[in-house]
Amino acid sequence: MLLRRLAAYNSSALDKTFASTTFTCAICFSERKGSKCIRLSACSHIFCRECLTDFWSLHIREGDVDKVTCADPECVKEESKQQSVNEYMGSVREEDVRRVVSDKEVARWKALKRKRELERDPTLVYCPIAVCQAPVPATDAQKASLTSPEPIPYSSLRTCPSCSFSFCELCQRSWHGIARCPKSSTSRLLQEYLGHPEGSPERKAMEQRFGSKVNLERMARLWQEEEENRKWLKGNSMECPNCGVATEKSMGCNHVSFRILLSRQPPDKTYSDTPPR
Repeated sequence: MLLRRLAAYNSSALDKTFASTTFTCAICFSERKGSKCIRLSACSHIFCRECLTDFWSLHIREGDVDKVTCADPECVKEESKQQSVNEYMGSVREEDVRRVVSDKEVARWKALKRKRELERDPTLVYCPIAVCQAPVPATDAQKASLTSPEPIPYSSLRTCPSCSFSFCELCQRSWHGIARCPKSSTSRLLQEYLGHPEGSPERKAMEQRFGSKVNLERMARLWQEEEENRKWLKGNSMECPNCGVATEKSMGCNHVSFRILLSRQPPDKTYSDTPPR
C-alpha cells in the first residue's frame, strides 16, 4: 500500500516537473512548455502536441502508417536502416498514438498497420469461402516445414480464425487429410504457375494466394516428376486389363501371367504386338 502511494506521488511530481519545464520541439524547433508537449514512451523524445498531431494525422489519412513514428532525426535514421532490411515494425506505441490523434484515426492506423504486417508475411493465405476471405496465417510448425525438401503431413492444413473452415492451402478445397490434392485442380494450378515467367507479378500473386513460393515450387517439382513417370509408363508399359497395374515386357515371348492377388483376371494373357496405348 505504501509503495503504491509512493509510486503515485513520484509520478505526480514528475508530471508537474515536466509540465513546467521548457522543451524544444524537434519538428518546428520552437520552445514550448511541457504542458503543451508529448513525450513518447518508447524513446522519450519530446514534441509539441500540435506538430505531432498534424504530422501523424497526415500520414494516417494518406495510409502511410510506416511514417507514424518518432520524428527525431536519431529515430528516423535508425528506422530507415530497419526498413531497408524489412525488419521495421513501428516504434511508437498505441498509448502514444491515442494521446495524439482522434479515436477514428487510431482505428484506421491499427487497421492499416495490421494489413501491412500481413502483407509482409509470405506464408499468409486467405480463406477460400467467398463471404469470408479472412487472412489465415501459418503456424510456427508450418513455417518451419518450408525448409523441408519433402512435404510434411498436415503442413498444408489451414483453419480460418473467422469462420473456422478447415481447408488445404494448396488446392483451396476443404481439408482432405493426408490424401493428395485432386489431380485436376493441382494440374491446372501448377500449369498456370509454371506458365508465368520467374518473378512475374502473376507468379507473385499466386505465391501470396497459395501460401509461399517454397510450397508452389516444391509442388511443381513433384508434379513434373509424376508427369515424366506417367509419360514413360504410357510409352513403355501396358496395364493389366483388370487392376490397371503397369507391366513392362523386357524379354521373352508375348505370354505373360498376372499374379497380383487383387486381380481376378484369368492368369494367362499375351502381350499385344501393337504398341501400348
